[in-house]
Amino acid sequence: MSVLWKRQKAVRLDDFSPAEIDLRRLEIWEGESVEVTPAGKFHNELAVRLLLLFHDYCLVRPDLYRAGDNDGFVVARDPDTFLSPDAALYRLRREDSGPWHLFSPDIAAEILSPENTRAEMLHKRDLYLSGGSEQVWIVDPDEKSLEIHFNDGRLMVATEGVVECEGTAKGLKIDLGRLFEPPPFAALSSSPQGL
Repeated sequence: MSVLWKRQKAVRLDDFSPAEIDLRRLEIWEGESVEVTPAGKFHNELAVRLLLLFHDYCLVRPDLYRAGDNDGFVVARDPDTFLSPDAALYRLRREDSGPWHLFSPDIAAEILSPENTRAEMLHKRDLYLSGGSEQVWIVDPDEKSLEIHFNDGRLMVATEGVVECEGTAKGLKIDLGRLFEPPPFAALSSSPQGL
């Protein structure tokens, strides 16, 4: 009996238009396309809070810039890896005029959602780190925890208090109580009138 092996062609970022990537919310993980599903209100609220932390930090560090969800980063080529973190912080550098950043962000923040498995997030962490990221933050809304994975193999896990960042984000302080504070719409949704 003979076996016919068929190798699937790896997809490339250039196979898709920027509009198609936005519309389908695509990422590419080592040559495989992955469609990212909407994650929900609290997930999005956390992403905005992280983006605002990075934004405010950049006001005192003009050599840095922040990126939000849908800012794409080409972290590897052949096979292509194209990722869109929930929030990111990176050193400013010369860039071409294309729609995507052609590097891995210094800090990529990813928020766990019901659609993600922990194994997927750890694989994504590895993609960022192998692409050159200094840190990958994994935020778990259910556990109210922040994991900071460093490119030198260290791991910091915080579940309360104030986190004092290091490296690219040295001097940035994150109050976990404020980060995980229920948003105003949470109180309204539990009201008896269903407002």
